[in-house]
Amino acid sequence: MKKLWHIYDRMRDIVCILNADTQEIVYMNPHGLRMLGFRSLEELGKDFRSETLQNLDGLITACGQEETPDGGPDEKLWKNMVDGLVYAVRSGFFEVGGERFRIQTASECREEELHEYQSSFGRFLRKYYFDTEMFFHSVSAREMPVYVFFGDVQEDVYYVSDKLREELGLSSNLVHQLFRQAEPFVYEKDRENYKRGLLSVMEERREFYSQRLRFQGMDKRIRWMCCWGIIKWDGDRPLFFSGCMTDLEDEFSADSVTGLLRYPAAVRRLTALSEEKEQATVFGIGLSRFSVINDSLGRMEADRLLRQICAQLRERLYGFELYRMDGVRFLAVCPGQVPDVRISGIIRQCIQECYRKKGIEMKNPCALGMLRCPEDGRSGMELIERVMTCIYYAKRNPEQGVLRFSWDMLEKRQKETEMSLELCRNVRDQFKGFRVVIQPIVEGETGRIKGGEILSRWECRGTAVSPECFIMLMEENKQILAFGKWVFEQAVLACRSFMKERPDFTVSFNVSYLQITDSSFLPFMKETLSRYGVSGKNLILELTETHFDEAPEHLERLVKECRTMGMKLALDDFGKGYSNLQMLLRYPVDLVKLDREIMREIAQSRTSRELVKSIVLACHRADKKVCVEGVETETELGIVKRMKADYVQGYYFYRPLNTQELLTKISGA
Repeated sequence: MKKLWHIYDRMRDIVCILNADTQEIVYMNPHGLRMLGFRSLEELGKDFRSETLQNLDGLITACGQEETPDGGPDEKLWKNMVDGLVYAVRSGFFEVGGERFRIQTASECREEELHEYQSSFGRFLRKYYFDTEMFFHSVSAREMPVYVFFGDVQEDVYYVSDKLREELGLSSNLVHQLFRQAEPFVYEKDRENYKRGLLSVMEERREFYSQRLRFQGMDKRIRWMCCWGIIKWDGDRPLFFSGCMTDLEDEFSADSVTGLLRYPAAVRRLTALSEEKEQATVFGIGLSRFSVINDSLGRMEADRLLRQICAQLRERLYGFELYRMDGVRFLAVCPGQVPDVRISGIIRQCIQECYRKKGIEMKNPCALGMLRCPEDGRSGMELIERVMTCIYYAKRNPEQGVLRFSWDMLEKRQKETEMSLELCRNVRDQFKGFRVVIQPIVEGETGRIKGGEILSRWECRGTAVSPECFIMLMEENKQILAFGKWVFEQAVLACRSFMKERPDFTVSFNVSYLQITDSSFLPFMKETLSRYGVSGKNLILELTETHFDEAPEHLERLVKECRTMGMKLALDDFGKGYSNLQMLLRYPVDLVKLDREIMREIAQSRTSRELVKSIVLACHRADKKVCVEGVETETELGIVKRMKADYVQGYYFYRPLNTQELLTKISGA
């Protein structure tokens, strides 16, 4: 099919052909590639720099993506940022071999407004008094935070403002090879970007130049500068280069660890893009579990890791502007629209590689959010707040890659904020609105109650809230530390009640990963057992994959101390995650609890039944008991019995009961 397009190779118009369904560019003629600043169609597919992408997007979207009502071609005006000319863009549709394509041709035309502006400026210079030197000094005064330059590119001779001459220690305002003389003043770590940026402008015949770099002037202070300029071309020859450098130090302080600009700079940049209705893609990056890394590596080494991550991101995300927000949250901003899946993959890979070099293996090293400007926010502050909301929700489900902003997030976040405040009030008010229930665990063969798992319940203003929701919120606001101690105390009190009827009765309890890292939790457990006269042998600590992945060193200490107190260890949600087998081998668990989702699978699949049966057999050979969760029907119970599982937990036998209800069941038995 590609041979069909070659009839357009010699056309002097820009010709672009797209797949009408996928919007993928399948062909652009050589003249079109040159006019847009590309060397090949392959380079066009890989390029995601702001100005080239925005220029190309302007061509593609100049006409609508659907046929006009009468089926004929549509026509719009489009200005090419590369050559500065205005083109008439025509769009039409055709079909080849069952596939539908859209063809866009752009023909050079005259734009009256542009020429009127040019002629008006020229007329002013010819007709009215104009003092060139005074005008230049008025826009480059020492009081202004700008350093101005302009020059003849072919002769490589530039004139610089007094402020720039003093900053670079030059002897004259007339400078040969300005950019080579300025290079030593560019901060060492930014020099490669500086050279690459200038080179790409010339190689790709760009009309605009823009970089943010650190400079170290004659006073030896390192300052962030915004470098901007425009280049006039005569075909392939650059003629004139004029621009300025803006000192950002007075407005924005750079982060001392990473060297990135901070929140105020991001607000101003995004506000400017939003007000000018310029398209931009904003990525929010939140590093995962960095507090644990900080604790294990130490502050200095963790800071070094942050610098390495930021250096990698700067190198790999060329054309992006990076900012550090608070803690370990960052922004990556690129004018125009970029492929979010591809960029998020680059970001994730950069961070993962840096972690790996430090000996840190992490499946999901970061949470990524993404939004578009200006459609997702009217100001810089709104855009930042919303991309931070994306990070917040992305952390809850890191497997999904990058999370795109949606408007329902704002309402959901508002409700959760109100709920979080209510949780804090209830915890401070002696756990008002909270209660615990216990779901019995029965012997697989006899149905006799062997023990139970303690579960928490909470009502917010009279409405029951799921534990998955309020536990997650309590972990985020750290209320889980106090709440976890309260739940443990309720488990010990329940044990004391049941031991009178059943001395071997056991109560299982769960802990949050935050409790594992809480230095006060173990002493509290010991003191509580002693205060109520309960043996640790009547308690079972349930752990999940999350604990193993979050804080393995703290977990080992907790397991060891709980063993010393006589507690048993259970591996919960087995089969739900990817690390459970590692935990099974690493920690001497007494009980393996198969996740309720496994119950759904084995009820429908013979293959799944055989697989789970082999897991049960392997556990028994390793002298570990097995409990199957989520058994709700007689059919499911029959399957579990044939697998010879030791214990069963589910609604088929008992719903969660309060302490008195369960005590009655035990007494009756």
